[in-house]
Amino acid sequence: MTGEADIWWNTVKDKLVGPEFTWNKLLSELRAKSYPVVVQRQKEKEFMELKMSGTMTVMQYASKFTELSRFVPEFVSSEWLKMRTFEEGVAFYIRNQLAGQPILTYQELYERAAEVERVKTELRALNPINQNRKGLERGTLSESVNQNKKKPTPVPPKSRLVGSTASYVKCGTTNHTTSECRLGINKCM
Repeated sequence: MTGEADIWWNTVKDKLVGPEFTWNKLLSELRAKSYPVVVQRQKEKEFMELKMSGTMTVMQYASKFTELSRFVPEFVSSEWLKMRTFEEGVAFYIRNQLAGQPILTYQELYERAAEVERVKTELRALNPINQNRKGLERGTLSESVNQNKKKPTPVPPKSRLVGSTASYVKCGTTNHTTSECRLGINKCM
């Protein structure tokens, strides 16, 4: 080692070297040196909030997932946990296509997710009419649901000035006012 790394090693080797010395202990010291606690917490939060959204591809999501996972080893400590955490962050349309498929490894999950994305991209290219559906396919289910909500239709006032022939009435005609409308008793004008 040279430079700053050598200086650091000389300051910590006495407490690290010995019968209790392990690779994990060395990694812990290196992380503490490279990433102060405030940075570690920020990266943990980033990982916990990581979702595939917007124009992010499966490859970009996987890269960010791998980059941030080192700050939360407890969420990727087993193959099953790693797969579950990864799958929770991919776009809903991908999770939907992967549901029920027997997937045994993280690598297989990643490859299948990328394949679903590739096929969806090809389908979009073949059918440009569905371009406006792009928003439904990216992101989470709640994002898709929120994008699909229709805005409420404003309801016009039930009555206006008495005697106005242009007033809104219950029966839909304009030759009388709401107060004159007899729709409820089947004798409307």
